Amino acid sequence: MAYSMPGALRIEGKLDRHALESSLQEIASRHETLRSQFAMRDGAPVVRIAESLPPISWIDLRTMEMEEQRVEVERLAREDAEKPFDLAVGPLFRSTLIGLAEDSHVVLINMHHIVSDGWSMGILTREWSELYNAFAANKAPMLPALPVQYSDYAQWQREYLTGAELRRQADYWRHCLDGAPALLELPTDRPRPPVQQYRGSTLDFSIPSSLVESLRRIGEETGASLFMVLSSVFGLLLSRYSGQRDVVIGSPTANRSRRELEPLIGFFVNTVALRLDVDPDATFRQLLEQTRQTALGAYAHQDISFEQLVEELKPERNLSHSPVFQVMFALQNTPTATPRLDGLTVSRLPGKSIVSKYDLTLMAEEREDGIAATFEYNTDLFDRATIERMANHLRILLDGLIASPERPVSRLPLLGDTERRQLLSTWNDTGQSLPCQRTIHGLIEAQVSRAPDAVAAEFGDASLTYAELDRQANQLAHYLRQRGAGPDLLVGLCLERSLEMLVGLLGILKSGAAYVPLDPSFPGERLAYIAADAGLKLVVTRTSLLDRLEQTTADKILLDVEKEAIAALGDTPTGVDPDPQSLAYAIYTSGSTGRPKGVMIEHLAAINFLDSMRRTPGLKSTDVLLAVTTISFDIAVLELYLPLMVGARVIIADDETAHDGALLARILEGDRVTCMQATPASWRMLLAAGWNGTPGLKALCGGESLSADLAAGVLERSDELWNMYGPTETTVWSTVQQIESDAVAEGAAMPIGRPIGNTTIYILDSAGNPTPTGVAGELCIGGLGLARGYHERSELTQEKFIRVDFGTGAAERIYRTGDRARYWPAGTIECLGRLDNQVKVRGFRIEPGEVEAALEAHPAVAACGVIADRQEGEGRLVAFFSRQADQTVHSGELRQSLRRALPEYMVPSLFIELEALPLTPNGKVDRHALQIPGDAGSTRKAAGESRDPIELQLVDIWEDLLDIRPIGVRDNFFDLGGHSLVAVRLMARVAQQFGRVLPLAALFQGATVEQLALLLREDAPAGTWNSLVPVRSTGSKNPVFCVAGAGGNVVYFHDLARQIDRERPFYALQPPGLDGTTSPLTTVEELAAHYLDAIRAAQERGPYLLAGHSFGGLVAFAMTRLLRQSGEEVDRLLLLDAAAPHFQQPTGRDWDEARWLSQVADIVGHLYSVPLEIDYETLASLAPEKQLEHLHARLVAEGVLPPGSDVVQLRGFVEVYKANLRAECAIPDEPIDAPVTLFRSRELQPDQLVAETAAQVRAEADLGWERYVNEEVEVRIVPGDHLTMMRPPQVASLARSIGEALDP
Repeated sequence: MAYSMPGALRIEGKLDRHALESSLQEIASRHETLRSQFAMRDGAPVVRIAESLPPISWIDLRTMEMEEQRVEVERLAREDAEKPFDLAVGPLFRSTLIGLAEDSHVVLINMHHIVSDGWSMGILTREWSELYNAFAANKAPMLPALPVQYSDYAQWQREYLTGAELRRQADYWRHCLDGAPALLELPTDRPRPPVQQYRGSTLDFSIPSSLVESLRRIGEETGASLFMVLSSVFGLLLSRYSGQRDVVIGSPTANRSRRELEPLIGFFVNTVALRLDVDPDATFRQLLEQTRQTALGAYAHQDISFEQLVEELKPERNLSHSPVFQVMFALQNTPTATPRLDGLTVSRLPGKSIVSKYDLTLMAEEREDGIAATFEYNTDLFDRATIERMANHLRILLDGLIASPERPVSRLPLLGDTERRQLLSTWNDTGQSLPCQRTIHGLIEAQVSRAPDAVAAEFGDASLTYAELDRQANQLAHYLRQRGAGPDLLVGLCLERSLEMLVGLLGILKSGAAYVPLDPSFPGERLAYIAADAGLKLVVTRTSLLDRLEQTTADKILLDVEKEAIAALGDTPTGVDPDPQSLAYAIYTSGSTGRPKGVMIEHLAAINFLDSMRRTPGLKSTDVLLAVTTISFDIAVLELYLPLMVGARVIIADDETAHDGALLARILEGDRVTCMQATPASWRMLLAAGWNGTPGLKALCGGESLSADLAAGVLERSDELWNMYGPTETTVWSTVQQIESDAVAEGAAMPIGRPIGNTTIYILDSAGNPTPTGVAGELCIGGLGLARGYHERSELTQEKFIRVDFGTGAAERIYRTGDRARYWPAGTIECLGRLDNQVKVRGFRIEPGEVEAALEAHPAVAACGVIADRQEGEGRLVAFFSRQADQTVHSGELRQSLRRALPEYMVPSLFIELEALPLTPNGKVDRHALQIPGDAGSTRKAAGESRDPIELQLVDIWEDLLDIRPIGVRDNFFDLGGHSLVAVRLMARVAQQFGRVLPLAALFQGATVEQLALLLREDAPAGTWNSLVPVRSTGSKNPVFCVAGAGGNVVYFHDLARQIDRERPFYALQPPGLDGTTSPLTTVEELAAHYLDAIRAAQERGPYLLAGHSFGGLVAFAMTRLLRQSGEEVDRLLLLDAAAPHFQQPTGRDWDEARWLSQVADIVGHLYSVPLEIDYETLASLAPEKQLEHLHARLVAEGVLPPGSDVVQLRGFVEVYKANLRAECAIPDEPIDAPVTLFRSRELQPDQLVAETAAQVRAEADLGWERYVNEEVEVRIVPGDHLTMMRPPQVASLARSIGEALDP
């Protein structure tokens, strides 16, 4: 469809159908390309020329009403345009005549682009006119014979473009396009589909002749053609839209360099790539001169076809867009003509383009009245309104360059007056009055006077009324005043979450001072830096936290020690009345230089923010807000002060609750909380913990981007959801947006809304111009919320807080956020990420440079780079590093080193060692080239293998959530990169899989699989047994149910489950009796029926996918037989080295206990490659009750069984092994009707493990299964023996072979 050239003509008048038919046939006769067929012979393409074309198709619509005809003609035209051509069969030129009336017709013409081009359409039109008119008049046509055919040209081109000439042209283009961007990132209305679909439409517009003449004159002054002028303007427009200086535009060339080629119909056109460097400081004349040189160079090297060029350059291919360029420009300097048929009126039918080969194509055609232009655009990417704005911006740009060709191109106008006024004024009309109170504490004191006895705050079982809170804060304020606190002085606060913390904050504010949060969870080194940088003389804290402040020299006010002295002071206000421009607080955020920086917020900014939040999203005196955020994160300003400002109640969650989704959900599911603010990571934590929802809840979400799936999940469980955006430098939130249910679509971007009260938002390009609607730029914020600046960092303050004048004559102070954003047509804003390297992880703002500085301080690290990686909506930091040549270091050591200097949220989750870090041309670490390998962590050595089903399932959960493989039972959760939010999801999965809820604190106390498994064993209810073990319960494909061998223990399936497709769930089946308390089953059929009952808990109905190893294969076969007898479908039966039923002979009926145990020891030792050093003679010499204990002790010592495992479980394993080897197996009467694949081991087991029937069994290629299956048994040979095929490294081949059998 992308290579069709459809057209539709309306013909009014008495049409000579015979002349029409004859003229089209004669054209095809003259031009062999129209009769060409492109087939394959012996793998090589061949061209065949047909004798003639099929006659023109006839469709009669003359009996229809006029409106019906119009609709049907549109449908037929669309259908013809969409109908693909068969290159091998042809025809590649087709025509259809539609009759509307005796004197009214429509002709549809369509050709494949392989036989025609734009120039050819002019030839077709001229020859059609000449031939039709001659035939209609019964005259002989006067067309001259063609000197050559297209095949002659093709032969000449093959001979000319070889060897040195081919290399010369290819080298030119290789040099020209070296380092060009793979994609022109135009702002789109929708995400780019993974595969380009070519759906398109067109927009027509015009450029008046007066403007065209002015453009010609500018071109003539530089020696440039109109094409070069328009190419320059279009390139400039694309640069301004994309923000990219390096722009590549495709442009077609006629490529008919010889006179004899001019009258031929065929595909001669070539496409050249014009690469423009749009220097924002260059004038338009300078840009035009560059375009002229680029175009002349392209024309001189246009013989190499674009397809050949792509083959030579081998650019990285991506199915979502075309290679080399995605935008085209074409100028046609001869008007498109219609056939001139005598006695007839011919006109083109307007048609909507349904094909767009590129993202965007600008087609221009010179006419007497100016230029008729058309934008052809991909409708998967762009809305029509977007293209309409683009056309208008192009016209404004043309007018601007004519008026000021010497201005820097970055300063040429792009916006019309209406759009500019909308962007700068209309959407920033946010003025509103402020409360009469001048300070944060003044707002709260007003509520104290209104409702002194109302409860203001709660923490656990304790609470404070407004009067009590005010009195205690006043007492502390007096005490602080005595110790030197006052306006614009900074006082530190280092307290855990509590009512005391709230009193401390208000006490500092009431003293006239500003507070600096010192989070007790931060490393002492970081707290000391903040205290020193802020020049703190006082820190409010407690005795229990002094160890965190050992390196801090400020005086400590210990609230627990100095309690009586504080209480003895007056409980009325201090009388200090700070100016609204006085500091309220300074919060330290991550700094790009390697050290955090203090953001200074004044009372006026905070008052404006709180008053705006009171209005929208809104909070009332009847509300109860749950506060969960640390005060070192500025969003706590809303949580703690907004409720107190309006007379509501704040519940302060303790630190454990704030980080435990289950505990948090318990509070939310009560009947009191009406509002909660949290980061997306915290909301995800709640969803993962199984939060059922809170009726009447107003959910505020901010700190990082809100995804559509998270928005949907929160909306389902609350009454309102608000998306909030704002940096610390502009006082918490600067924009808000209520998210409605109907706006949440899969993959849709969540807007951050509009500016809050007394706030302005400008989105500016790199030159400081407001960007058009829909075009990305840097989000800049003005208004009352701006911070004073950075503490003692005047240069940084001047860099980030700038003054701008948008032509009003009044300069406005704004903050450059470094965020990319754009306005949507409705006036809401979409945030698109960062312009710099700053990242956000779980809501915390992090400068990778600060983490890198701390990492490079380690003596073993030579160089490093830190990036953010997003996993399922959560962020994590990943550190890449190279070692000093003479040093060794492991990730655990680096992690501990960073924890001494950085908060936990800034410690990378994953460390990847590289031989050398990739660098940019200027020698800096190239963060864009830092890619996390798909097998990151797969080469690490796991600390201990799983030894029972509980450990097996836990390891799978850990590997799934942490995305690291393999994980051992003694690996530490937090050293693997786990954090509190992943911990919540982990505990939710544990509860789901094991049916038991463990407190989150259990993981912090024992952060290994081994320790968690021990807790689960201790917590297990007595007398329970589940035969279904979900080794991996997640995945989108049909699950595998795999039956264990004679020993019954499913742990050895772990390696297989890890290796097969992660999208395929894997359930293992273990028999009753393994626990040592339940009784084993004694026949294969009993086991089969029991397992079928078990698997239906996971999959209620078929088709089932069954597997079994060794003895388990017999059971899986019996299960298949029972399922088929009951009418259920079996997708496939996978037999893992299992012998057919007639080989199953009851074994060991005359063995004593020592013989059984020595057999078990031989099997386990061979399977796990451990030296148990147990033989029959040793066991037989022991008392009967000591034999099992001896085997148990050896298995624990060698790590086969976990510490603390009961000997009862080993007894259960032995009894199950005995029962299975003695089990009877019925021989079925009829074969089963199901696909069967046998995976046969290549090698023999050691002699002591080989059964007496082994030789007889292995003599049959399919191990005897042919007689039991209607279909042919597929046999696949896999490396290893009967047991080692299930263990690394051989199990990888088995897993791969299973994958090929299931997904051929």
